[in-house]
Amino acid sequence: MRDKKGLILQIIGITTLLFIVFKDKEQFITILNTADLSYLPQIAFYSYLAILFSGIGFVLVARLFEIKVKTIALLPIAILSIVINNLMAFGGVAGFSLRIVMLKRYDIKARLVIAASLFHMYLYTIGITAFIPFSLIHIFNNYVLSPRQYHTLVALSYTSFIIFCLATIVLLFSQVRKIVLLGTEKVLKVFSKKSLSESFANFDLVLSTGIKSATKKFWIFPLLVLIVIADYGSASLALGYCFKAFNISLGRFSIFSGMVVGASAGIISMIPGGLGVQEASMSEIFKFMGVPFNTTFLVSLLFRAVFYLVPFALALTSLFVINRRKKILG
Repeated sequence: MRDKKGLILQIIGITTLLFIVFKDKEQFITILNTADLSYLPQIAFYSYLAILFSGIGFVLVARLFEIKVKTIALLPIAILSIVINNLMAFGGVAGFSLRIVMLKRYDIKARLVIAASLFHMYLYTIGITAFIPFSLIHIFNNYVLSPRQYHTLVALSYTSFIIFCLATIVLLFSQVRKIVLLGTEKVLKVFSKKSLSESFANFDLVLSTGIKSATKKFWIFPLLVLIVIADYGSASLALGYCFKAFNISLGRFSIFSGMVVGASAGIISMIPGGLGVQEASMSEIFKFMGVPFNTTFLVSLLFRAVFYLVPFALALTSLFVINRRKKILG
């Protein structure tokens, strides 16, 4: 049975890898023909470092929810699911589903995986929301914007803040969460034709337990905040080297600000992975900073290609090695 599951996971992994490579192959060819590829090692290193920090964050959160899987096995699963979630679906559906399937091999209940995943996602909602005001202040103080551009950025800021508040209320306030879960259960019951109230009650209990565990371990939140900062910082360094590959020089905080605002627009759009929206938003933001739209669009495509492809390939390789060692030893 485990061999069959391992084969399914390998098929999923290889299919996703091919999807990443061939989905926008013509655009990738354009990138390869115009970019200075000597910067690829730096872009790849900081891309992997960013996703690695995110994976470490999930491992820490998983411990709060009593997911007792060795870090060497859990970390590649976290990285793989984070990349797939970013690329293929909004709301965590693809990434969460993959985690459930992969962690089922270790007898981890689905409700534990979902609760830990939602909590981890919430931390990144906090992160991106916290960075937006500082990013906008930097843009407003250092670049000239038209009234339309100004109002668009302000609207983005308010929308991000509202999303943050809603996520906080649902996640941290038990009574509100129960109302949301009850409504969700009724909607799903229409399609599934069976009651899911017990499953939702168990999930609510697990989530409440995890949050209480986090409040008792007072050191966990500062550490997770530092990990989120390191994640976004590494991603902005990767993006900076993408700009250098096209012979464009921008300040590090300008790059960080453009990345945060562009990524926020991609998240708010609720388009799978923010595909297209994130690139266009980043291109518009960096256009304010004097970079031609078409050039920035190529930069953002190079960033997306390396940022997803390298961590995905390394995580997939790690899982294959771990599974192979298990078969040899076991």
